[in-house]
Amino acid sequence: MNALAAARALLNATRVGDEQRLWQLFSPAAKGRIIDVGEQQGLPADVAGRLRTETASAEEMDAFLVDVLEGIRRDLEWSTLSRLDVELMNESEEAARVALVEPLAIPLPGTAGGLPAAWLTLSPIAEIWLIDDIELPSR
Repeated sequence: MNALAAARALLNATRVGDEQRLWQLFSPAAKGRIIDVGEQQGLPADVAGRLRTETASAEEMDAFLVDVLEGIRRDLEWSTLSRLDVELMNESEEAARVALVEPLAIPLPGTAGGLPAAWLTLSPIAEIWLIDDIELPSR
């Protein structure tokens, strides 16, 4: 799977509500940061610890992943999720940057046909492109 395919997979998993697939698309470092954010928002430290060591119960994992999915949907709420597409910004052997863009009916100068809803930074781990970061535009 290349970087664009991984970005499309993130969109598809978010659209259909596939929390398990969504989680698989994140790098270990990104997963750690997501768990950190969960802790900052009230996730109990013991549950966060089990999530980090992959020893959380199925119920704990499911509840956490529902929150992750809803968080990503909230982050993208200014866009029409069903209309978002992916656009490769740059790619090397070590990293790629992909924009999630919402097409415009009438392209504006400098928008390349769409407005960015987010940018993904991805890197290959064991030859699989995984998402390291999601950056949102200033609102």
